[in-house]
Amino acid sequence: MIIGHQLKIPIIGVSSSELYPWGHEMIANPRNLAFVPFELLPMTPPLSYWERMKNFLLYWWSYHEFNYYTRVQDDMIRKNFGEDAPGVRELERSVSMILANSHSSVNGAKPVTAGLIEVGGLHVRDDGPELPENLQKWLDESAHGFIYFTFGSMVRIETLPKETLAILYRSFGKIAPVRVLMKIAKPQELPDGLPGNVITQAWIQQLKVLKHKNIRAFITHGGLMGTQEAIHCGVPMIGVPLFADQFVNIHNYVEKKIALFLDYKAITEEKLDAAIDAILNDPVYLKSVRAISEKFRDRPLTPAETAVYWVEYIIKHGSQALRSPALDLTWWQEALLDVYVALVLALLVTVYAIIMIVGALVRLIFGKKRGSKRASRSKKNK
Repeated sequence: MIIGHQLKIPIIGVSSSELYPWGHEMIANPRNLAFVPFELLPMTPPLSYWERMKNFLLYWWSYHEFNYYTRVQDDMIRKNFGEDAPGVRELERSVSMILANSHSSVNGAKPVTAGLIEVGGLHVRDDGPELPENLQKWLDESAHGFIYFTFGSMVRIETLPKETLAILYRSFGKIAPVRVLMKIAKPQELPDGLPGNVITQAWIQQLKVLKHKNIRAFITHGGLMGTQEAIHCGVPMIGVPLFADQFVNIHNYVEKKIALFLDYKAITEEKLDAAIDAILNDPVYLKSVRAISEKFRDRPLTPAETAVYWVEYIIKHGSQALRSPALDLTWWQEALLDVYVALVLALLVTVYAIIMIVGALVRLIFGKKRGSKRASRSKKNK
């Protein structure tokens, strides 16, 4: 951001995930914590009272934690660009627009300011190399379908405990003639006993596999990129989250009935068997994911075209073109607290004035009555 500030050019942010609290603050994106869950909490609306309480507290805690940790960056900026250079929080307010990897079909309908452009699935491109001929032939010949299994590039399945791998072997062997394609970086490190209906590949053109007509399910760790590709292709999932946002992603998909959740720490052969049986044979998962896939893809422009359009829009119309006026307000002004306080005070003053007037009238009326009674008594005594 400091480079953009120094060069006096528009700053456009890019988020590889759904926007987090500190990102929303950059562009004054409205956040109603009554129904918009904090992005790192496994919650979906409608929120209960305690969920709303937790949502509020963790949202503001994370925001202030972010402020605390970015102070180091302030020092770095001043060291390299001079003592008069603006800090991170000030620079953030000059962000013209943010491209976020989210979409309402998956992440839910939420209030969005003009400066937040949702381009969920921006990475989904089908222009990569074709599958190896032997793998393409194997997939084409999978008449009963196949399951695709990978934990992404950060987790090597072959390094899992032998007990876990044994569970996988037994469960996968039971579903033959349904086949299983596993992404294994170093297959030589796998223990012996791989079932005959399972093959491994060190590297896979994932989108080509997910688009194949014979695919029936995707076993995944729940990473956002891979699960978005599965949604794009309409493939139901079994999620085995391991860390970070994967738990939130899978929770969201389970709520939408496009995935099943398996706890890696408590995985058993029976649980894996049940999950595979359900994802293969219960039509609700395939029906749900195809419905969401249709919404995910139904846009006037592709995610890439959308991103290009709005970047060019900022270039043509300037850095302030999508700027929210809320950036010029304090938090209490944006929440209308000053207006509410003024109205409450006015109401209290009005109520107090009415009470005082009524009291004065009561005293006046009853005072006259008492005076007339005393006068009549004094006349009788005379």
